[in-house]
Amino acid sequence: VLGDPVIRMAPVGFRVIDEDYINIMVTGHQHSTFASFQEKIKLPEVVEVAKSVGAKGFRLVGCTCVGQDLQLRGEHYKEIFAGHAGNNYTSEAILATGGIDGVLSEFNCTLPGIEPICDELMIKQICIDDVAKKKNAELIPFNFDTRKEDGDRIIDELIESYKNRRGKVKMNLLPEHGNKNT
Repeated sequence: VLGDPVIRMAPVGFRVIDEDYINIMVTGHQHSTFASFQEKIKLPEVVEVAKSVGAKGFRLVGCTCVGQDLQLRGEHYKEIFAGHAGNNYTSEAILATGGIDGVLSEFNCTLPGIEPICDELMIKQICIDDVAKKKNAELIPFNFDTRKEDGDRIIDELIESYKNRRGKVKMNLLPEHGNKNT
């Protein structure tokens, strides 16, 4: 479904977050459940929607176990997989960079306690499985039959979050971590 894993050189760390994109921090274990979403955000017409609000497109920022898995399968998602930013213990710091627009949780392994950070920075939290559901997150359960509509809804939410971020938050990364705007 997601392509064979490929051992390859790929970026890691906070530097994978590019503030010019709509950055989606993915957490969990079963990203096969949002494979249709991954395909959707690569479509030219969806990229054009991102561009219409000032972004260059969408980027998946790996975090937790699913980020590690995407690191191996990123060969098949070069257009959208930015790299693996961190793990459970760095989730809060990744959010605090100011460059994340949404947290997409597809199963467990989403750090408990990120809700106040997401609220403060206006980062949209979306869970596609009730196991990952956080207090302030929106639950959009993965359903194969409604994947197109659900994907559209998630994209709309992420675009609004991006517009809020661009209007209110600047990234907090230090220059040596690759942010050319600080």
